[in-house]
Amino acid sequence: MKEAAIAVIRALALPALHAALVDAAWDTAIGEPLLDAVVFAGSLAHPSVLAGLGHADADVQVFCATAAAALGIAEAAGPCAGLLESGEVRLRVAALRALGGLQAEQALPAMLRCLADGAEPVRKAAVRALGAMEANLVTGTILAEREFAEAHAPLVLEVMRIAPCSAQWNFVVGALKDAREEVRRAAVEVMGANEPSDLFEILEPLLCDTAVAVRAEAVQALGQRRSRRALLRLQSLFEHDPDTRTQALRAIGRIGDGAAARHLMACYPEHKREIRLAIIDALGAIAAPAAEPFLAQLLCDPRPEVRSRAVVAIGQYATDGAVVRLVHATLDTDPRVRLAALESLSAFAGRPAAVESFERLCLDPLPAIAALARRCLRKA
Repeated sequence: MKEAAIAVIRALALPALHAALVDAAWDTAIGEPLLDAVVFAGSLAHPSVLAGLGHADADVQVFCATAAAALGIAEAAGPCAGLLESGEVRLRVAALRALGGLQAEQALPAMLRCLADGAEPVRKAAVRALGAMEANLVTGTILAEREFAEAHAPLVLEVMRIAPCSAQWNFVVGALKDAREEVRRAAVEVMGANEPSDLFEILEPLLCDTAVAVRAEAVQALGQRRSRRALLRLQSLFEHDPDTRTQALRAIGRIGDGAAARHLMACYPEHKREIRLAIIDALGAIAAPAAEPFLAQLLCDPRPEVRSRAVVAIGQYATDGAVVRLVHATLDTDPRVRLAALESLSAFAGRPAAVESFERLCLDPLPAIAALARRCLRKA
């Protein structure tokens, strides 16, 4: 009944009801459909999400931190930074995840201090959040807090391993001489991860090469590095170099984040058919929560090739909502869409809704679909 109420509120799209969605987040069992509805509402839900960050219920605050990151609400950075002082471990973890997703540069000093948190989940979340942000900015914050960084060198080096940049070199070299074994080992790991430490500097000139094949290879190599700087450069290439646009999209799909997904969704209408299909593939590879409602809307597109690609992309999401959408797509009038939906649904063979679809598709008029449905049913 709660999920039905969420669906009605989502369909009505009345801003006055968005606060009710946020207030309902105390019930963590319906967190997924609530997040889906809030993200679907977009900017209309921003005031309710921002207000929810100050809610009396910790579960509501956790939900709003997650929603703020999914929606890219820059104004949420301040309230989320305030949650780092909470006595609740889950709140501090959620706040760190949100700040990393929002690329909240102003919160970097507070996030860095979380490496000294008494709770291990918070320290791990801090490493992941800092590692997801612009490496040069994070490194600048670390070096400005040199004494703190040296005291917590193993975790600081883990951040550097995830988000490498040339400015870290002296710190890492110094760590190789540290008296602590765990620090020396961590420094060696950073060296190994940064073996081509100047990879970006080597590749960037090739991105302007006169030969398309050379530029495409450089784009592919750049997409192998989970670097914020590389991601931003790839986004710029996608906008300005039509000849490598498809390769740039594949690379963005490999290393993209929620912000990259929102950028691709915003520019989707501007492009021709081939690029739109590639954008759908990239959104599936990124699998950011913000993109799932967008992909769901594409299931109503009049063109079967768009619907089938959207189905494949939705199959990358392991959510209940994704399964429901895949089940619905198995009813599509176009066999290509039904086949794509069935293939994606095969990854969720244990779900009751999926089993029902397999049973129905065993009678599909297309032999290939019926045969695959029978195989999926046996596996279930």
